[in-house]
Amino acid sequence: MRLRVREFRPRTGPLEHRVVQPWHPLRHTTLNDPLGERWGYLLGDHDGLSRLAALFSFAAFSRHTIVHVPLRESLPRTFAPGMPVDLVLAHLRQGCVPPRGHGSGPASGTAAR
Repeated sequence: MRLRVREFRPRTGPLEHRVVQPWHPLRHTTLNDPLGERWGYLLGDHDGLSRLAALFSFAAFSRHTIVHVPLRESLPRTFAPGMPVDLVLAHLRQGCVPPRGHGSGPASGTAAR
């Protein structure tokens, strides 16, 4: 599957990171954080979940890339409790460790295979 993505290269001091986002949002796919814990509800249609699987695969094979999937702007699901959140996929060696405590705050033309 070919998936068009946007590419950003932010710098933090001497380090440069590669961040990609899907070009088209996953409209019918949502991730909700119901209780502020580290688990949630992931709901979506076939197209959105298969594109999300492609992004997971891309993040797994590309160790130096952070994949940001903006899911807050997708269509809300009434049967999924909680607040919609974004999804960030990064390799453990990238050093992107989620903060301890209650959830994480707001999330701050290439092709991926």
